[in-house]
Amino acid sequence: MQKVRGAGLKYYGLVALGAAASAIAFSVIRVVYYFWMDLRPEMSPMMFLIFSPLVALAFSLISVVLEVFLCVLMPRMFRALPFVVGVSYSSLLLVLINKWFLLVFLVFNPVTLHCWLAVRHKHAR
Repeated sequence: MQKVRGAGLKYYGLVALGAAASAIAFSVIRVVYYFWMDLRPEMSPMMFLIFSPLVALAFSLISVVLEVFLCVLMPRMFRALPFVVGVSYSSLLLVLINKWFLLVFLVFNPVTLHCWLAVRHKHAR
């Protein structure tokens, strides 16, 4: 397994872009889901949509900081995979839609994604 001590700005930029884009997308999905199911939460889904750029910024920053840490421990992913890794950071927002989406986050979180891709990369050789 190849260990990478640091990744380029393009790699971290794609991770941050994936986290931000999916945070906004999951916010929109949450609003659509609440309107479709005719649910009345304590906080209006539209308010969450208004603050989604701030949530996206927070998830972008957190994902880059955690990705720096994970790049020291595990190999970095190439091509379009950094974007997917960024999406996995904000998959935690799916829990706000429905509590059963916690299972999605447990399977599709950054650590398990890194491990799965490292095993896949190792067996591809």
